[in-house]
Amino acid sequence: MTDELRIDESQSIHVPFMSKKSRQVQRPFPDGFKQDAADLVVMQGYSFTAAAEAVTVSSRSLREWPEKLVPQPKPSNDDASVSELQRLS
Repeated sequence: MTDELRIDESQSIHVPFMSKKSRQVQRPFPDGFKQDAADLVVMQGYSFTAAAEAVTVSSRSLREWPEKLVPQPKPSNDDASVSELQRLS
């Protein structure tokens, strides 16, 4: 009797591929934390990488936050033409 393990190559075992992303647990961050992290980039001039390292999040996550948290400028009702603006400056 031998203790060898014999594998029948005609049978295969399917192991589903899990991407790195699907293995990562998404941590919920409060909006205030996201705003503070985004302010490092927007207000204080940090690079996305440096700010992400400072608050221990991925730079990919941090890149999305300023777009979501910084309010978009509202259109003004001013109808100044380009030539008028150039004249005034």
